Amino acid sequence: METTERNTERARQLFEELGGAVLDGFPNIHSQVHHTRAGTPYLKRPGVVVLAKPQTNVAGLGGFLGGFDPDLRFPEYLDDPTKLPDSSQLCKTAGQACYASYGPRRTKNDNAAAYFERLTSAGHGSVLEHSSFSFLLYGISRSVTHELVRHRAGVGFCLAGETLVYSDHFCNGRRDGTKKRSMAKLYEMTTTPHGRSRLKLLRPRSLDEDTNTFARGRIKGVVCSGLKPVFKVELEDGKTITCSKEHRFLTPDGWKPLYEITNGLEISSGSLAVYGHLNTEILVNGTVAYRDRNWLEEQYIQNNLSLSEVAGVAGLSKESVKKWLRRYGIRKPLGVRTRWTFANDNKLYADREWLEEQYVLKGLDQESIARLAGVSKHTIRSWVRKHGLQKRAGSWSVGRVPWNKGKRYKAGWHHTAEMRRRLSHLKSGEKNPQWRGGITKSAITIRRGVNELRPELLKRDLYRCRLCGSRSRQLDMHHVIPVWARPDLVLDPDNIATVCRVCHLKLSGREMESTELFGVVPDASDAAKPHPTSKGRLFVPRAVRIKSVTYAGEQMTYDLEMEGPNHNFVANGIVTHNSQISQRYVSGAVLRFVERPEYQEDADLHVHFEGRADRAAAEYEAMAELLLERQEGGASMLTADYRTDARKKVQQTARSLLPNETEAPMVFTGNVRALRHIIEMRADAHAESEIRNLALRLFLCLRTVDPILFGDYELGELPDGTYTVSTKNRKA
Repeated sequence: METTERNTERARQLFEELGGAVLDGFPNIHSQVHHTRAGTPYLKRPGVVVLAKPQTNVAGLGGFLGGFDPDLRFPEYLDDPTKLPDSSQLCKTAGQACYASYGPRRTKNDNAAAYFERLTSAGHGSVLEHSSFSFLLYGISRSVTHELVRHRAGVGFCLAGETLVYSDHFCNGRRDGTKKRSMAKLYEMTTTPHGRSRLKLLRPRSLDEDTNTFARGRIKGVVCSGLKPVFKVELEDGKTITCSKEHRFLTPDGWKPLYEITNGLEISSGSLAVYGHLNTEILVNGTVAYRDRNWLEEQYIQNNLSLSEVAGVAGLSKESVKKWLRRYGIRKPLGVRTRWTFANDNKLYADREWLEEQYVLKGLDQESIARLAGVSKHTIRSWVRKHGLQKRAGSWSVGRVPWNKGKRYKAGWHHTAEMRRRLSHLKSGEKNPQWRGGITKSAITIRRGVNELRPELLKRDLYRCRLCGSRSRQLDMHHVIPVWARPDLVLDPDNIATVCRVCHLKLSGREMESTELFGVVPDASDAAKPHPTSKGRLFVPRAVRIKSVTYAGEQMTYDLEMEGPNHNFVANGIVTHNSQISQRYVSGAVLRFVERPEYQEDADLHVHFEGRADRAAAEYEAMAELLLERQEGGASMLTADYRTDARKKVQQTARSLLPNETEAPMVFTGNVRALRHIIEMRADAHAESEIRNLALRLFLCLRTVDPILFGDYELGELPDGTYTVSTKNRKA
């Protein structure tokens, strides 16, 4: 590698300008902490601390080298007068071990730069994988950690290009099968504006770990992770997936990387996969929920849902649920009261003793009993049947003359309008024998009255869309704070805005995130409410044992970045993780935020950032306090056996309020080959500014530790004052 005095001096100066220092041989570049007027801490730049680096014991080769023919003069390898950094020495020793280049004609340490230059220029970067560095990274946002951890070769969790990602396809609001796209195809979509716009519309299938059912997620990004050694995993049900050994899968005991599932995973000299046992099961796409006995028992028995409610959750008809309940022999225990029986509390006809007294003991007919109860005779007949009080066939007519004896009728209906009205009244609401407490969709019921407000609202907004300003009399009525969050505001004119159809469609599904467009800030409790999703057939995962693992060589790998809250997706029918760095265990006492470079030079943007940070911190604390009160009150979803687990449950529930600007410090480990790839990709002029600042600091610390392995890079300055790092030996 070419190391010029100019490059070395410029890197040293920039390292010092950024506040870099070396302590006991470990470089660091720290970042200053700032505070808003309200006292919320935030950082403007990333901080990098080298925590660990290689330590090489070349003298330990003595016994090994001394075992060869003395004429080869291998022990002279230990007498090289030029001392290299431990990381360079380790990589050089590993490379020379491949060809037993220990004799006098070997490349000496004083020519190590030229040795690595030949390797990297030819693309032979495997020897660079032997040296690894560990860093503490802080002052970085969640967005940066997503990009850094998930998608880089040597540190990412990646899948081969032919891996198929499952997404639910919908037509006219109804589920219309499953669409499968390869990882390579998804990455190709990111290269064109049209492809990126279509990518935002995809809804890959992901697992909601809270409900243990499959839901639909959103893709945030697709990244190519480069060439990596991959393994083909085959399950007993025939499913296969090709991935790196670090890729994580969901097991009955939680998320585990492949090498842990197989109790170790390495590549032999003969290119074979070497692993331990294959006793662990991993979760796959599963089956529809209503066919799973455990799920049905949980919903119908434990949660005491009615048939209609179970059918609504599962996304199918009540008859189908009834069929599978009969098939599994699932019945509600005697005496268990359902929502339907609660709806008829305090009704005379629902009291068996009262109805038996009137119908059996006193001998009243059903019409007379109906008058006493204030309902129709059909309702009484229905409840007589429910209570099993039917009289013997024909017994009720003994000694009685039919009321219609001798009368003649004409076919068809001949009721007057008044009679039809009276009949309708007699069978309306609770008077109808099929009454179940009301079955009209709540979405329709609670919105009654909005149309009456329409003329007034159109006039108030001058018949214009509040977002784009287009003028029309056919504007939609949009609830600023959505109805599912605040049904009590459904008829509040201040919560209704007139918008055109195009803008209304853009707001659909993102109502809570769009409230600021109308100058409204929702309460923390409202913002934390889960967004309801349209129903499709519900699926639950199932566990399948691994059949075999084989080495599949080096292949181009990719990874998906999923938006929260479910950071996983279904690939080749198998539940896989995308290495989300979450805020699950963030305590409010250590909560900090990161200001993007674009905000720091603009006074208005800076003020807005500080305001968002203050609100996020306050809302997080308020929500944590509210959840703590619920926990102390005995809320079942927040209880835990241990105090630490109870605290974590509160914090992981409140985390949904935290924005991507939240700081996500992490310890990061990567080998030299992976680190070079990160620098080349993320310190490039086209990289995003926040992660470019981090990549620059990583490079400066690595250059300080080992100027041999990282000496071929050149610094460049952009017009905005930031720096780039580049090399002619890319993708080694």
